Amino acid sequence: MTDEEVTGSAVEAIRKNWQNVVPHEGDIRGPSKDGLPPITGAAFMAERGGRKLYTQVMVATVGDWGFKLRVTAPAEAVETAQTLGAGVFGYALDKAQTNPGKDDI
Repeated sequence: MTDEEVTGSAVEAIRKNWQNVVPHEGDIRGPSKDGLPPITGAAFMAERGGRKLYTQVMVATVGDWGFKLRVTAPAEAVETAQTLGAGVFGYALDKAQTNPGKDDI
């Protein structure tokens, strides 16, 4: 699957399994380090179990490795969720690029 197809599948699952799903208005923060591969993604405000939530998906490929990160947080914590998600995803992509195929990360 391409990164776009993986993102589309995640978006489809969110729309199917969550209620009142609307695209997140505003910036969608991802990793900012230079040299990372292209990242596809989407972000939404939605409800699940009666709770208002922010949920984001980011997808990228490094060589033979595919990466997908989902971040979900209370609606009031969008900035924190984006910051943490970007940090974790950026770290994983950077390590995959600088140490491909090795287990000593």
